[in-house]
Formats: sequence, structure tokens, C-alpha cells
Amino acid sequence: NHAFTALVEIKIGDEAWAPAAGVDVTFALMGAGSACASQLNPVTTDTNGEARYSITSDTAGVSTVNASACVSHCGENLAVATDGTSDNSGPATKTWWDARISIGPDGTNPVGTNHEFTALVEIKVGDEAWAPAAGVDVTFALMGAGSACPSQLNPVTTDTNGEARYRNQRNGHLHHLL
Repeated sequence: NHAFTALVEIKIGDEAWAPAAGVDVTFALMGAGSACASQLNPVTTDTNGEARYSITSDTAGVSTVNASACVSHCGENLAVATDGTSDNSGPATKTWWDARISIGPDGTNPVGTNHEFTALVEIKVGDEAWAPAAGVDVTFALMGAGSACPSQLNPVTTDTNGEARYRNQRNGHLHHLL
């Protein structure tokens, strides 16, 4: 989850900006994600002039959140929005990321020969394409017959291509690598 905070303030004449409590702020979400299940909209500002809005996402992408409100003073209303005009900020954004791992190749080797497995770790940030994730530790788990080659390290850190290689030695029995 990610929480955004809208700050609503009021300025009267030459006075300093002051929190506007009790103002309803409406949030608008565009792009990835959705409001959290218990999230109210609009949200009323607290005594500090703040209204909080929480979102979540099950996929990588970029969320853009706008806030708008109508501030009242002495019977007059003034509409404000995060449109970047006047003293208003622009909208806020949240970038969501995801990761995935794959392993291969499967193979059949003669007894006593080595087989090398390669794990590929990738990351997706925002709306970008999947890309290699360098510097990630991958732990290989060998199940069944066979053993790691004598100099094999575990975990193995991915290289600049997002790949980590694990070499095992077969002793004639079927085995699986997780």
C-alpha cells in the first residue's frame, strides 16, 4: 500500500497560510492500482489540514493521483485542485515494480557429467519492459540424486544479464533443481 497526503491550506489577506480543517478532499486515481478496500472518498481534512488516501497495486505500473476540494470562508467557496496552477502542486505519482525468476535448461546427461542450470532474474519498474536484475542472490536447492560441483557457490549472485549459474554433477540418478 502507498498513502498520499493532501494538504489543504487557506490564506486570508496578508496572513500566513493556515491548515483548512474539515474540508472534503476528493481523490482521483489514474493508471495502475486501485484504492485500498477500506478507503473513503472524499476524505475530510484533519486539524492539520491533511487528508490521506491509500492505494495498492497487483501489477507494475505508474499511478497518478489528483486531489481537489472546495474551501469555504465567510460564505464564499474556492475550488482548488492539484493542477500545478497558482500555489497548487501538480498531481502525485507512485511507481510500482515487480520481479520474476525462471530456471533452465532441462537436460539429460550421461552419468558422471556436469549440467549447468541458469536462473534468470528480471525486474519490471513502472511501465517499462522486463529487464535483467543484477546483483541479486539466487539460492539453488538440489533435490534427488546428484551433487553440486566441488567449487560451486550457493547462493549465486546474478550478473549484469540477470543470470546466476549453478553446476551440478550427476551420479546416474534423476534429480530436480528448485
